Amino acid sequence: MMEVLNYIQPMFSNLGRSNISKAVITDALRTIDEQTLAAELADIAQETQVDNDSAEQDQHTMPLDF
Repeated sequence: MMEVLNYIQPMFSNLGRSNISKAVITDALRTIDEQTLAAELADIAQETQVDNDSAEQDQHTMPLDF
């Protein structure tokens, strides 16, 4: 979330509270949606990589049957 806020902060840094246009708000909401989606996809990709690494390690073990 902080990454998203840091990304949109410059959009509002030089504006007074009463000077924020609907277009700026709409653009900020679009940016929040895009950045949130990108962060979620990065998390999914990382989890998938961890799962793949675990599965690969499991294939290199030999079961011991006594």
